[in-house]
Amino acid sequence: MSEVDDLLNSGVKPSTLNLITLVLACANAADAVEVLAVGFFLTVYRNADGSELSSADKSFLTGSIYMGMLLGGVVGGWLSDVAGRKGTLTFSLALNGLAGVISASSSNLEWLITFRVLAGIGVGASVPCLFTLGAELFPVQTRGVYLSYVASFWMVGSIYAAGAAWIILGLDFDGERILPGWTWRPFVVAAALPVFLTLISACFLLPESPRYLIQRGRYTEAAKNLRRLTGRHVSPESLVGGGEDDTLTDDETNPSTTDGMLLPTAAKDEESGASLSSAPSRSAATSTVFPRQRGKAWLKVLESAAGVFRGSLRLTTLRLMVVWFTLCFGTYGLSTWISTIFKVIGIKNEFLPTFLFALANLPGNIASFVLIERLGRKRLLAFSMLLAAGSAFVFAFTSTRATWLAVVAACCFQAFSVAGWNALDALSTESFPTAMRTTGMGLLSGTGRFSSLIAMFVDGSLEHSVALLFTVTGTTTVLGALTAFWLPYEPTGQSLDGLVGRGGKQGKERPRDRKVWQSFESVNVGDEGL
Repeated sequence: MSEVDDLLNSGVKPSTLNLITLVLACANAADAVEVLAVGFFLTVYRNADGSELSSADKSFLTGSIYMGMLLGGVVGGWLSDVAGRKGTLTFSLALNGLAGVISASSSNLEWLITFRVLAGIGVGASVPCLFTLGAELFPVQTRGVYLSYVASFWMVGSIYAAGAAWIILGLDFDGERILPGWTWRPFVVAAALPVFLTLISACFLLPESPRYLIQRGRYTEAAKNLRRLTGRHVSPESLVGGGEDDTLTDDETNPSTTDGMLLPTAAKDEESGASLSSAPSRSAATSTVFPRQRGKAWLKVLESAAGVFRGSLRLTTLRLMVVWFTLCFGTYGLSTWISTIFKVIGIKNEFLPTFLFALANLPGNIASFVLIERLGRKRLLAFSMLLAAGSAFVFAFTSTRATWLAVVAACCFQAFSVAGWNALDALSTESFPTAMRTTGMGLLSGTGRFSSLIAMFVDGSLEHSVALLFTVTGTTTVLGALTAFWLPYEPTGQSLDGLVGRGGKQGKERPRDRKVWQSFESVNVGDEGL
């Protein structure tokens, strides 16, 4: 899809680019608020009889949103590859917001957990969509920076959540309630407000990804969106064929040489129904390959999911899964339990240091903005995780000796983790071909949610053993950092659909990897059956 790269690189209108970035960033912030909200009201939530929750109940409550995110991440990633990035994103935001508001009316813990699971499905489905949409719309030269902007708004969401919790649930500097009589219910409603504001903005301001539309054969829509983005005239015919790198040789259309993957159908504009069969190397014969599989959505799920484990993508996918598992275990675990942890180590107004913990996102974001294109995604990710692990170990050894130093160490952990997350978000979206980019992101997201769910129960069981909790967190983060060093692909400065570096070390490419990558790029994710 070199034509798309050329158009985006030659000049997306600044106003349009800024609006897209802002909407996607706000979507990420809204997700952050919903994810972190339960950790803030966990310290004040009580059973119907006024008793405190048991450690097991706390773990189920904090884990509820991650249960939903686990399912939402996988299903949302596949749905985005089949039904579109924008539509899936707006649907997931709506589900997140509605479930969040309704959860405020829960009469007992069971109903609260149920609605938090539904909100989690919305959050989990939105994450792969918003980062994939950004990766496919931003210019190559500045893609990493803009993806970092989007990722950085997790900080905005965390500060909003921490600030709202402090005002609604916390104490002032004299030790008095700021809003006497307010409970966790208005806080949950306040946490859902950013989702609805973002949903309205996304419906009117976000375009669908031209890469996705071209992959689906919807050339007229793709041309329209590219005209909207660049202000230049783009004809549907100029997009047919996807460029030289998208072309398959005759032997690559043989099912035996493509690992049984679906091959491209004859190019067709779905809007007008006009034949665009003049595309290079798009013979009529390819439209009849595996005809029985067309229209069967469940086969498309399996094909798209299996594709990320084929050829040279296998190693990248597996190592990224390890990094996501370890980083989610540490960051989501601590972010959710941090208020409780501060209370356990003897801090009376736990919402104040929690607010400082949220502010610690800022230096991490600034560092990632400056370094992501200079150091590259891999090195920034690995070094950030190593420094985060070191901060966790410092907390483990100071939490019972110097409370203020433990708070500083926790803030450092958050700052370094955020820098790592910004690098990982960019690296992950850039490591998969267009046809299965959100499927790959959904798989990674699901891996992270599973890890986060485990962290809720591990951290819950170690609630009163804070030093051991941070030691476990630091150890898993070190494992993720070492894995990040061994990731086979550095996408910094590469075309999103380019082939350089896909085979392993940057600048080297094996013929077999080129064939596999091209077959991935030509997967027909299906135009029918949904």
